Amino acid sequence: MLYTPPNNYKMKFLSQLLTLMLLLNQVVAQDFYQKERVIWLAKAVSFKPVLKETVVKPKTAVTMVKDEKAFQGWRVDNTYSVDSVFSKSFKNQQTVILDFGEHLTGHFTFTLQEIRGVADAPTKLKFTFGEVPAEINTPFDPFDADLSRAWLQDETINIGEMPATFTIARRLAFRYVKIELLGASRYFDFKLSEAFCKATTSASIAPAKLTATTDPLLVKIDQIGQNTLKECMQTVYEDGPKRDRRLWIGDL
Repeated sequence: MLYTPPNNYKMKFLSQLLTLMLLLNQVVAQDFYQKERVIWLAKAVSFKPVLKETVVKPKTAVTMVKDEKAFQGWRVDNTYSVDSVFSKSFKNQQTVILDFGEHLTGHFTFTLQEIRGVADAPTKLKFTFGEVPAEINTPFDPFDADLSRAWLQDETINIGEMPATFTIARRLAFRYVKIELLGASRYFDFKLSEAFCKATTSASIAPAKLTATTDPLLVKIDQIGQNTLKECMQTVYEDGPKRDRRLWIGDL
């Protein structure tokens, strides 16, 4: 037969258990590092670097062609003047690909201007930003991957009034941008009159150049490495400016 304790023992045990639970809740709820955390945050802010901004304009406009022998199956075929893009009706062009000539991390800005009539309806444009030609030309959808679809660098924008200068809020990492006309009123015409990227980095000092006798391949590798590091140097050292925008902890 099991021993059954008297009721007063039960009540004492439950009272002690309740007291212990209350104490544990207080310990968990208490922030032991609250004062230190404020100091740490202030110290981090005091060391926050100033971002250096550089306005970079596209070097050329390009067309791209499928080529099994090219890297990832796409090559840049023809180049033509950016001025020809900015001076002509965009409705006649429908799609253009701008090449900035180098990899950039920053914010993209464009300007639209009417050249005939009045914009009596919104103009819908799609922007696709890519680091390599294959990224520009391979459809993002249907999308089936563990990586969030939101990381892919495309934006659809409706412009209600012209002239208009618009900066895409999202920071981007790219070399090429494809601009496609998805919809516009038949009763007016417009042109893309300007486009540029305001590139950002906290890097302010260029490393010393390699010696004149350095192997050209090593010079190229060094240049790519410096550019990669420069773009990862934002307000913190980022693991990657395009997607892994987290503090660069592992390699640091």
